[in-house]
Amino acid sequence: MDTYVVDTHALALTHIAQKKRVTVTIEKLLEKINQGDEFTILIGVTIMKQTFTARVFQEGNWFVAQCLEVDVASQGENEAEALSNLQEALELHFEPPRAMIIPELQKIEVEINAA
Repeated sequence: MDTYVVDTHALALTHIAQKKRVTVTIEKLLEKINQGDEFTILIGVTIMKQTFTARVFQEGNWFVAQCLEVDVASQGENEAEALSNLQEALELHFEPPRAMIIPELQKIEVEINAA
């Protein structure tokens, strides 16, 4: 399903998944409705950008990208793919509906044999 954000200062929409501005007339939207296409229009939504820290490590044949601020991780066949997949996973994580249960962090004590 396509999702658009309406820019109230211009006659344009931003296509969320493709991250590009497109001009869509009311006639075009009505045409999409008549064709049975599903889409969502969000009005008055502010799109924000936030920077996150990721660590990437190799596990077998896969590269794992893990966000250090949010409990989200992804993988790929190379480092660039793992980071790209992590970016997509984070974007999906913050899309409505958002997770409502935040996991509790707990500390555990472990005995380490110092030889």
